[in-house]
Amino acid sequence: MPAASETAIRAFAAAAQLDYDAIIAAPPHSGTLLQFLLAVSHGGIGLVDPAFIAPAASLGSAADTLSTLRSDPLIGPAVRDTAGWASSPSLTLRSWRLAFDRYISLQAFTAAAIHAEAASASSTLSASTPVSAISSLLDPATGAPSIDRLHHAAHRLLQCRLAGISNSHLLSHYLPTDPRTIQPLSALARARIRASGAPFAGALLAAQRIHPPALLTNADFTFWITHRTGLPHPSVPFLRLTTCHPRCKAITAAAPATGSHPLAYATPHAYHQLRCGATNARILAHNSFIILLASALAPLGFHADVSNHLQSSDTSRRQVDAVLTSIRRPRPLAVDASLSCPLLPSHLDEAAVSAIEVFAARAAEKIAKHASGCELLQRDYLSFILTTLGGVGPPAFVEFLRDSFFHAGLAAVAAGTATASDANHAYHCFQESLQALVARGNSATVRRHTATDAAA
Repeated sequence: MPAASETAIRAFAAAAQLDYDAIIAAPPHSGTLLQFLLAVSHGGIGLVDPAFIAPAASLGSAADTLSTLRSDPLIGPAVRDTAGWASSPSLTLRSWRLAFDRYISLQAFTAAAIHAEAASASSTLSASTPVSAISSLLDPATGAPSIDRLHHAAHRLLQCRLAGISNSHLLSHYLPTDPRTIQPLSALARARIRASGAPFAGALLAAQRIHPPALLTNADFTFWITHRTGLPHPSVPFLRLTTCHPRCKAITAAAPATGSHPLAYATPHAYHQLRCGATNARILAHNSFIILLASALAPLGFHADVSNHLQSSDTSRRQVDAVLTSIRRPRPLAVDASLSCPLLPSHLDEAAVSAIEVFAARAAEKIAKHASGCELLQRDYLSFILTTLGGVGPPAFVEFLRDSFFHAGLAAVAAGTATASDANHAYHCFQESLQALVARGNSATVRRHTATDAAA
């Protein structure tokens, strides 16, 4: 491991009260060390090796400075002659050409280019800065990337997008999608990394400044990191995790989660306790998500009813968690929430393949339960699925949230009551608050189910 990465992991481990030796000693198939070195958006902690993203940084710098260099009377001719970069006496020009050719040869770059073109062609909203950076490299006549267009990516955060492509390429080795390929990571590691890279799951780690309501205690933060990276629970002894609450029937003193027990693999991490229904901890966590959603949507012009008229059918007693109304929606929107742990046996196989599959499976169950009744009541319906790793889905609900904040922001900007930055900040604050609620709920639930004086 590079010295810079070792230093960064040691410093992070000390700050987060983690066992550095446990991180380094984690077996390769666990993916734990890999996660510390992965970007947050790809399911990691973000302690990326500087050498790994150096080519991206170099090309980002090139894009931002080429216009000036091309106009220089002394070096301008050599800089404008991109065909000669590969054999140029300038090490800088040769390295730019080598890095550019390397990136455009990656399947991850091709996928990013296709996505960029599709986004710019189909979306009425402005494309994100990273996508625009890739689009700017494509020749309008051929659609192919061209180094002659590198200067067109100036000030579009090209480094960020290329670093993401580097991480995607790395993950294509560790998380191959072809089932015939040998998997270097265990199913548990693949599921955990994919779930950690789901929408919203990295909100706290990616935040530049965390707003006060989303701050965590040291204990909650430490457990959240161990849960994200597959390390053992930081404070509850292993032996105590082999059983659960006295009311739990799944793992007991007579049948502890050890040996051949189907939950034995989950014991060091408290996966079972996270979702056990022996106490009301799971319900309390669930309700906190609904309250946060209602309070976050209120400034956006939504009224959320979380106590009355929640039936999803006139003929059954089934209820949703909230009914949202807004002048921007022609019909009320019924929302039903659920919190899942994708690392338990019920979801592990599908979670190892795709984080979206877990959201889709849970959403499908809820759609079957509520959608037809809501339609008869002239209501739209969406499932709000969270995971214990902080991810949110399905994509339709994420899109609803993004569009709600976006259009409310547009209205506020037009009215002169906010800036575009204010609107974007509000959306990120909501993500951070939701992530913090999940982290606190995880800690509280495990405490309730492992307390030595738990009441029967």
